[in-house]
Amino acid sequence: MKGVQSIERAACLLRVITEGNREGMRLTQIARTAGLSKSTTHRILATLIEARLIEQNESTGLFNLGFEAVVIGAAGASRHHLIDVAHPSMLRLVESSADTVYLTARIGFEAVCVGREEGSLPIRTFSVDVGTRRPLGVGGGSIAMLAGLSDRSVDDVIMLHGERIFDVWGVDAATIRSLVEATRRQHYAFIDGQFIRGLSAIGVAIKGLDGIPFASLSIATISGRMQGERRLNLAALLQEEAGVVTTHIGNAGASNKMS
Repeated sequence: MKGVQSIERAACLLRVITEGNREGMRLTQIARTAGLSKSTTHRILATLIEARLIEQNESTGLFNLGFEAVVIGAAGASRHHLIDVAHPSMLRLVESSADTVYLTARIGFEAVCVGREEGSLPIRTFSVDVGTRRPLGVGGGSIAMLAGLSDRSVDDVIMLHGERIFDVWGVDAATIRSLVEATRRQHYAFIDGQFIRGLSAIGVAIKGLDGIPFASLSIATISGRMQGERRLNLAALLQEEAGVVTTHIGNAGASNKMS
C-alpha cells in the first residue's frame, strides 16, 4: 500500500506542475496545491527529477515538466491516433487560411494543446504553445468542446475553474455560458477578443462515435481576419476536417476491435 501511495502522490505532483504556470512552480506552491508537506514534496520531486519527468531551473529554482514527461505525453496522444490522423487536416487548414491552426485534446474538464501549425502570414498568433493546459472554456477549440458536453458538465467546469478563468483572463461565468449557447446554435465556437484583445479564434469539436467531444480543431488570427463571410467559410472548412478526423479514428477503432 505504501508503494501505491507513493505512485499516487507522484502522479498528483505531475498533474499540479502540468496545470501550473508555464514558467514553472516553486516548491511551496506545489506542496500547498497538492496538500502535502514540503519535505514529502521535495523527496518525490527529487525522484521525478532523476527520472527526467521533472526539471528544476538552477537559477530560479522553479520546477517544470521534464523531457521524458513531454515524450510520454506525445507518445500517448499518438497511440490514440489523434495527432497522426489530424495532421493532414491541419496542413490543409493552414494552406486554405494562411492562419495558425491548433489541435486540442480534452482531458476531463481541461484542454491541452497537442498540435500547432503556423500560418504563412507575417502576422502570427502564438497565443498557445504545444503542451499548454487550460480549463475548458478558454479559447475557441476549448469552447467548442465544452459546448458539446451536458449542461451539468458546463456547470461543473464553471464551479471548478470559473474563479481561475476570471482571475487570469478576466472572463466571467456569464460570458462562458453565452459563448457555449452561441456555439450550440451555430455549430462552431467563435471568440473575438474576450480572452486576448485583438485576437479571434474559431473552433469545431471533434467527437467520438458516442457523440462526446474529445478534441477540437481551431484557427486563430487577428480580429480583422475573422469577420463576415470569411468566418463562415473557415467554420465550414473546420467542420469538414473535424468530420474527416472523426471518421478516421472511428475506422481505426473498428479495425482494432476486429484484429
